Amino acid sequence: MLQYLLHDLILLENQIPWLVLDRIFCLTDSPTETQSLIELTIEFFGNIFSSDKRSIEPHLFANQEIKHILDLLRKVIAFTIQSNGILEMPSLLIQETTETILRNLISFKQCYPNCAPRVTSYAVLLSHLINTPKDLDILCDTGIIDNWLIPEDSTKL
Repeated sequence: MLQYLLHDLILLENQIPWLVLDRIFCLTDSPTETQSLIELTIEFFGNIFSSDKRSIEPHLFANQEIKHILDLLRKVIAFTIQSNGILEMPSLLIQETTETILRNLISFKQCYPNCAPRVTSYAVLLSHLINTPKDLDILCDTGIIDNWLIPEDSTKL
């Protein structure tokens, strides 16, 4: 049941402005609650991209404008280019929701042209890297991808 909620919350057409979510959160906040809305959201969606719980510092988003949940998830994806030109990216969990989240993040980029195209570029890179189950095996063996689907389904992303 929870997977359906997670799926619906990442759809672009279901996004509620962060300002509204934050206001509701503040109105319903209990005195014993110590986590912020950003912390709770990151925790809830913690394994949407990776099977390992990465340590994501919520304070990194404190001064950034967050449009909605999908925008926060877009900001959570971190890619870095090292000084020697090597692209460093977190391992990607391929599961039932992976295609939906990537498609919605790409759609979000198309609706907001000022967003950096990093998710679109990442999806294009993956589509060029994964053409056959053998390609997928290589990426899984090196820890770049954690595949929870059958290989034939994963190569269709």
